[in-house]
Amino acid sequence: MKGRSLTLDRDGAELWEGAASRHLFAIMQAVESQPADHAGIRLTDIPALTDLLDSRGAIGALVARHLGARTRPVRMILFDKSTATN
Repeated sequence: MKGRSLTLDRDGAELWEGAASRHLFAIMQAVESQPADHAGIRLTDIPALTDLLDSRGAIGALVARHLGARTRPVRMILFDKSTATN
């Protein structure tokens, strides 16, 4: 997809490079207790992630600007793309 950026209307997704960069440490802490031997884990009931992704959260607020204040995360998945899980 080089040379063309994603748009929500056309592609159903957008890429905001660096949107989570300042929050990587908090994200890593929030998921550190999750099993490390699965390639994809649905993340539920993790308040630290919910706080970041909520429409008032640091990351969710970016989405809420486009989709409205009632937006919320519907699925969080942790992908460990290590050699051991592939």
